[in-house]
Amino acid sequence: MDDVKGAGVLSRVLSAFPPNMSVSDEQMRENIKSAISRGLSEVQQCSPHGRRMAIAAGGPSLADTYQQLDGVICAVNGSLGFLLDRGVTPWACVVFDPRPHMADIVEARPDVFYFIGSTCHPKLFDKLQGCNVGIWHPSGMPGMNEIEGIDNLIGGGTTMGLRWLTIGYFMGFRDFHAHGLDSSFRGEQTHAYPDHTDGAGSLEMFGYRTRINFIQQVSDWFGTKDMFNQLPDADRPKIRLFGEGLLQHCDEHNLRQP
Repeated sequence: MDDVKGAGVLSRVLSAFPPNMSVSDEQMRENIKSAISRGLSEVQQCSPHGRRMAIAAGGPSLADTYQQLDGVICAVNGSLGFLLDRGVTPWACVVFDPRPHMADIVEARPDVFYFIGSTCHPKLFDKLQGCNVGIWHPSGMPGMNEIEGIDNLIGGGTTMGLRWLTIGYFMGFRDFHAHGLDSSFRGEQTHAYPDHTDGAGSLEMFGYRTRINFIQQVSDWFGTKDMFNQLPDADRPKIRLFGEGLLQHCDEHNLRQP
């Protein structure tokens, strides 16, 4: 696809090529029911505190900035293995991708806390047996409102890097450093670590090679900022972006949907 330019490009591209759900609604409901039946502890809401959350999302620029991770380090999916390979043990890893292959991507470690979305496949929960695992319930998922026993639904974007912001806020964090929220490729590389997908269906936007779900993350980023900006000053979190990619570029130049 040719280079995409102009005002309102995010909304136009997403309207023409909406992201697809990765599993069927029925599979999502079965995942949620299975997760709840395990009787795991749920992530609890906490009062605000002064600690910083350093989010290690999976974009290629994480390889440039991971040594600057400062605070309570929190991994996303495969970034856990990336950090462990480099001698960094994060406090926690969070997942809400419902596909079964996440069990192959996420490493099981007894010294890491796992915050696993109730949308995740039973194979991931099975792999993490014996680890410190808690669940949380992402809002906006098919079937979530149909199931009894869910007290707290946590909103946020369509990617786990962004959901850490709302989960972290729920847990009392008000200071965030976000690494690897690139929403773009680096050459043929989609992530800082080997990915299970390739660059098929990619397009160019503002000089960055990207794809539809990455563009959705950029759109969600601005939506998350707008949500936080509606809060009173005392409750509004500080978020600093690290690295270089499409999302950071769009944020710096306020290139967003109208």
